[in-house]
Amino acid sequence: MDITFAWWNVGLKPPVASAKEPSAASALRPWFGFCHLDELMSLDLIAFGEVSDSFVQTLGQSFVRRGFEPLSITGKEGRIIFDIGIFYRSEKLKFVESRNIIYPHYSGSLRVAVRVVFEIAGSGEIIYFYVSHWPSQMSRPELGRDELGYALRADIDSVFDEEGFAAKIILMGDYNNEPFDKPIYDKLVATRDRRVVAEKPYIMYNPFWRSLGGLKPYSRNGKVSPCHGTYYYKSSSHVTKWFTFDQIIVSSAFMGHSSWHLDEECTSVFNYHEDAYLNEGFFKNFDHLPIFGRITKHYD
Repeated sequence: MDITFAWWNVGLKPPVASAKEPSAASALRPWFGFCHLDELMSLDLIAFGEVSDSFVQTLGQSFVRRGFEPLSITGKEGRIIFDIGIFYRSEKLKFVESRNIIYPHYSGSLRVAVRVVFEIAGSGEIIYFYVSHWPSQMSRPELGRDELGYALRADIDSVFDEEGFAAKIILMGDYNNEPFDKPIYDKLVATRDRRVVAEKPYIMYNPFWRSLGGLKPYSRNGKVSPCHGTYYYKSSSHVTKWFTFDQIIVSSAFMGHSSWHLDEECTSVFNYHEDAYLNEGFFKNFDHLPIFGRITKHYD
């Protein structure tokens, strides 16, 4: 048995009060990208970022016809704006509950994540998805960023306290921090070192260290990879226009501490492998690439 999932920040409605509702035409664009994803990955869950409830409603019927159920985590909670839409395959996952995680901070409350709990059909096992869209570094360059990682880690620890380190936890989203930034590796405690996770099961594993650069090495006769991360900031004044802000992070239950395992070969950035779909037109409509992952249960 396997469960395949994806995250995509489609940038249709940023979580700011001044953002306008996207048109129906622009809301439909990610549907064609999803069809491309689903054709290759047979997705069981996909979470979209920077969307509104109308986006979920616009795509809802199309997803339902494909066997999915919609879950809209949008709108305001106090001054915090949530902007996440989730579609999950009901034959695989049974929705249990969701909870918005907000961390109080003297500079303004922080939008940490939404915790969505599912029951895996046929087994009764519980799986936790934490879906995040952290504020951009332009709007919150340093202030509160460590607290974002700390607050997310605190909620994860509450699950560990109840269920132990066998708890099946998957994090995904746009963190607006790279894997090596302090809020991710230090405060969230997410490592690239598999051996450390094997020895210390409270540590999370972040496979997206492998996505910091191009998929293929440079060669004289080879085509230069068009993608070197997950987020393309075309007006960047840095030495790179690519950043790995979108990541999937898993608990040690998927790293040898249970019968479930991360299929790391199928956990990466979906850059369409030089497909014609990934052209200049793509980056006129989107600035983030989708990311995807897969977990597999072994019975031996």
